[in-house]
This record gives sequence, C-alpha cells and structure tokens, in this order.
Amino acid sequence: MTKGIVLLAFGFRGYGFAAYNLAVSIRAFNNTIPICVYHDDIAFSQIETEKLSVFTEVRLMPKELIYNQGKFDPGFTKVNLYGLYPYNLNLYLDVDTLCLKDIAPLFEVMESKPDYFYTHIIATHTIDKGKDFTSMQWAWADDIWEHFKLSKDDIFYATNSSYQIVRKGAKAKKFYDQIKKNYANPIPVDKLRMKWGGGQPDELYMNAALCQLKIPAQMDTDVMFFGGDLRFTFTEIEEKFYFLSMYGAGGSNVSTTRMKYREWYDRLLHKHFQNNREAHIYKSQYIMAEKHANKRK
Repeated sequence: MTKGIVLLAFGFRGYGFAAYNLAVSIRAFNNTIPICVYHDDIAFSQIETEKLSVFTEVRLMPKELIYNQGKFDPGFTKVNLYGLYPYNLNLYLDVDTLCLKDIAPLFEVMESKPDYFYTHIIATHTIDKGKDFTSMQWAWADDIWEHFKLSKDDIFYATNSSYQIVRKGAKAKKFYDQIKKNYANPIPVDKLRMKWGGGQPDELYMNAALCQLKIPAQMDTDVMFFGGDLRFTFTEIEEKFYFLSMYGAGGSNVSTTRMKYREWYDRLLHKHFQNNREAHIYKSQYIMAEKHANKRK
C-alpha cells in the first residue's frame, strides 16, 4: 500500500511559507515518508527552487480546482480533494501546521484502522438541542436541518478538518462526491453564521456528508493540537500530539490561535532551521497575515 502526506499551497505566499515550514518540521523527525505538495505560482514565488527538495513530489495545482466559475474559491478546492490524493492511504494536512515528533507511529495506527475516512470531531448535535450548535460555527442548526432535509434523529458533526485521513476506494469517493454535491447546493451566504474568507466554508458541507452517510469519523488517537486550548504544557503537547495547528484567523483584529503557540511555532522552527544551517525566514506573522480566513467581507 502506498502512503504519504498531501499538502495544498496556493493563492497567497503565506501558504507557500507554511508548507515549507511544515515539510521541514516533518523531515526533522522522518526522512522517508512521502510528502506531495500541490501549489500554484503565487505560493512558491518567494521560495528558492532548491528548497523544494524537502518535498517528495511538487505538483502544479489544476487551475480548474482553484477557481469556481471564475472566482477564487479555496472551499471548492478542498471539497475536490479526492481527485488529488496520490496514495492509497493519505494524510491531508492544512499547511498552517507543525510536526512535533516522528509520524511513523501515526501511519501505523492509520494502516490499522478499518474505515476510509477520519478527521477531528469536536462535538455532535441533534436538532432537539436547539438551533445553536455552539461547536459548529458555520450555520444555525435549524437552517442546516431544513436545507439538507435531515430527520429529527440525525446526528450532525462539528469538525476541524485541518487533518483528514483518507483510504482511497469506492466508499471514500462516494463520501467526497456527497461533499461536492452539498457544496454545489450551498446554504445562502447571507444565512451563514460565519463565512470563510467571505465565502462558503468547505467544513460545513463535509459535516453534512458525515451526517448523511453516517460516518463515524473520530480518531481515538490524538493527532493534532489546536492552538486555542490552554490545558497542556508545551512538553505535554509534544508527548501527546503529532502536530500543532495554527488554525483559523490570525490578523491584527482577531486570532483563533493564541499568541503563545504562534511564538512556540517560531521557536521550534528556529531549532530545526539552525540544525539545517538555515535561517528561519518564514515566520508565523507572515503566514497568519495572509490566511484566507482573514479575507472576510
């Protein structure tokens, strides 16, 4: 079985910076796991060509997956991920992520899992609990139930899809086809609780597909630490999790990831680059400032 990591870097230079940082952090612990990155000319415009050797495969992102009806639409790209997966077993990672330790044991866990899709499940909701699904920020529950014609017994998921574990096959393709179908019939933007970069959030339509197909997608392994959590020390995070995520917005007016973790991200990278006799140039401030989540209208 082929297996590897899949990254996307397009639209903004910051995503190219983040993808390079993530790959360097993975290579600090593991030199063998394949890393495939899809990019456009913007993302890698300020990264020297020789640095791209940190990736196993560097592929140009098809423009038809970046632009949806002529409009830049990263949500559209993410719901079309299935066609980009190059391996039988894929670990997709948002590039605003840092590796904290050797991921070989994680791939051993992934290979032992029987199902075809896993991601981070924050919480679940049923409509009898009311319209406010606090853990799922994209839309109100009553609008979700009405739009997707869900039953009163259906269970809806709140996910953070910064990582996705996908075993390719007919079932996984059916799941992603359902996500695409949902995205093509979106809840009107003006009814959303929160927009993603001024547009549609791919997670909402993934959540709906998980509900519609009744997929138990929760991993029982701690994969990723999200930087809004203050329960753990840095040492505990490194011992417990494989990745640090700097998810969400990060502009001057709003930040989903706390500053202490953004600073830690840079300290860890400084060590990795120092070991490589390289300067840590692509710092968190440049990445967070260019995130799509900050492009809200």
